Amino acid sequence: MIKSMTGFASLTRDDEAATIGVTVKSVNHRFLDLQLRMPPSLGMLESKVRTLVQQRVARGRVEVSVNVQQRRVPSLEVELNEPFLDALSGALERARERGHIAGTMTPGDLLRFPQALAIREKQEVPAGADDQLMIRVEEAIAAALNDLDVMRTKEGEFLRSDLEGRRRLLGDLSDIPRVLRGLDLKPTPDEKKRSPSRRP
Repeated sequence: MIKSMTGFASLTRDDEAATIGVTVKSVNHRFLDLQLRMPPSLGMLESKVRTLVQQRVARGRVEVSVNVQQRRVPSLEVELNEPFLDALSGALERARERGHIAGTMTPGDLLRFPQALAIREKQEVPAGADDQLMIRVEEAIAAALNDLDVMRTKEGEFLRSDLEGRRRLLGDLSDIPRVLRGLDLKPTPDEKKRSPSRRP
């Protein structure tokens, strides 16, 4: 069976935890040249992905791109920069004593200072969620590689058909001299009359 080295496959797996997108491209190359583009959080899958590709592709430049968007609801963590607020309060108190400002600081005033508060998203990962995600990513990559293999096989069938047609044409062309040798190529009397006579 002939398989083309050129192929493309793309799929998206969507569930309640994440959206996983996998794209696999392959082009002609003497050896297997594998390019992986995955988020750093999936780094532990690299050796498994390399093994999966090597089981299905012997030659060619293969690019595997994986994109994961998780649907975890982040909780917010607000951190108060107390050393900054202590320094700010001391400076405001001195300004108040000298008569430069009046009144007290409100929460709205505090929010005007970006150094006063730090608001961060805190990802709460349920136990085993990362393991389940890794399994789903690995399954998506395997399915995309299967799709790539199907496309390369179809393309290989087109190549085989094209090569077979060209081989038949060359075979027909190679029969021409044999056919010509078997023909009587002497001119007919009518052809002799029409052709100008040669002078010695």
